[in-house]
Amino acid sequence: MLTDDRARLRRDMAARRDALDAELRRSASAEIARHLMASGIWRDARSVFAYFAVGSEVQTMALMEAALREGKALYLPRCQSGGRMQAVRVCSLDALIPGRFGIPEPPEGEALEGAPGLCVTPGLAFDAGGGRIGYGGGYYDRFLSADRCTAAALAYECQVIRRVPTEAHDVPMDYIITPAGILTCDERA
Repeated sequence: MLTDDRARLRRDMAARRDALDAELRRSASAEIARHLMASGIWRDARSVFAYFAVGSEVQTMALMEAALREGKALYLPRCQSGGRMQAVRVCSLDALIPGRFGIPEPPEGEALEGAPGLCVTPGLAFDAGGGRIGYGGGYYDRFLSADRCTAAALAYECQVIRRVPTEAHDVPMDYIITPAGILTCDERA
């Protein structure tokens, strides 16, 4: 069953990511940020929708600080009922408050109309075709399917696998950024 496969993959990938040494995660996150910020993907984006990393996720603080420093419009998710999230503009990371899941998010404010130039996306597993396994809530799939934008997933090397089992509602990634560089995803068959 596809649902069982996806649940098992989520557990396995979360454990794999959590088992990475903290120093390796820190240095890998820095390399990932360096690759993204040196790319045309970043340079061309006038607005960036990012996630606030928690736990063993690829860290995003350097990306968020760079977006603000470079004058890009920075948006972070504000989780809402029904598995939806709203992109709310952030002008200072000091203004964030604990959100629905304890993850720092912006207070109510200026919501993004339309699509951001770049959506920096978290997840647990990815493949070269753009397949992504998130945490199971569907927040990013709903967000990305509403207004299609450039989606760049941030991943440690161990999170990129041969094939992610996907479903019809899953929105593929355009790029996967790893410590080794940027993988341009092939369209899925």
